[in-house]
Amino acid sequence: MPNAASLSRAVAALLLAASPLAQATAASYASEVVAPTVAVRNTPYRAAFPLLGAPPADGRITTVYYAWQFSYRPPGLTVKLCQGSRCLDVSKDASGTSAAFRGLSPSQPFQLHYAVGGSGAIMPLLSGKQQLAVSYTF
Repeated sequence: MPNAASLSRAVAALLLAASPLAQATAASYASEVVAPTVAVRNTPYRAAFPLLGAPPADGRITTVYYAWQFSYRPPGLTVKLCQGSRCLDVSKDASGTSAAFRGLSPSQPFQLHYAVGGSGAIMPLLSGKQQLAVSYTF
């Protein structure tokens, strides 16, 4: 599971990657959340990342770093990182960097949507800290 130091390094790397365009200013925010426990198959669960600070509505996302963790990975686990109606399937990569949200406003919050498909009972799936870092220009 990524710790505070790795999240800080990711934020720094994202700031460096967000090269200013035409005197744009680069900024970022980082957020963490503990998601609800998954106890029932085929039930949608959601964890909302708190929007920290006041990112400008006219800002534009350049890169997003994410990291999610659960107590184990059962077959049928799907995890999606979403901002509004735009979602990125991150089921296969528990952490990573993406430009899929490039150009969107950083003032809109992100969520993790997850579920375990299939049939039969499951052992409860406990959440670790879910992490997000958003780099943007304005």
